[in-house]
Amino acid sequence: MLAECPQVADTATEAPLESTAKGGKKESKTMRSSWGLLLSSVLTLLTALAACVSALGAHRAAKQSRRYTHAQLMNSLFDMYESNTLLDAEIRLRMWGAEYDKHFAHTFAQLRRDDYAQVKVVDHTRRQMVHYFTKIYIL
Repeated sequence: MLAECPQVADTATEAPLESTAKGGKKESKTMRSSWGLLLSSVLTLLTALAACVSALGAHRAAKQSRRYTHAQLMNSLFDMYESNTLLDAEIRLRMWGAEYDKHFAHTFAQLRRDDYAQVKVVDHTRRQMVHYFTKIYIL
């Protein structure tokens, strides 16, 4: 009966084709958005991975820099220690301490306040020793 009426037959065969075409467009948009989402996720993952690698490189560089600075400081300490000036300073302080017995620190403070010229050499020696031990403390 539908075959007898040409208008109905054309409409009946066209309707499923139109719905398939519309469904195909919807499916195509969905597929495009899925691929876009996947591509966006992959790019985000690669960016995060690059940031992690960069942070690891910065950490290693900081570690090497700290090690190099430490080596320089140790070299400086060894140079100071092996010099004769530090040995002379230590001997001079011990002799001054032996000269003024147990109360050498109090005597030094009093003379430093009242007559600095008398303790100028000992004060310079004391500062050398303090400087050396301060460097060690910083380590």
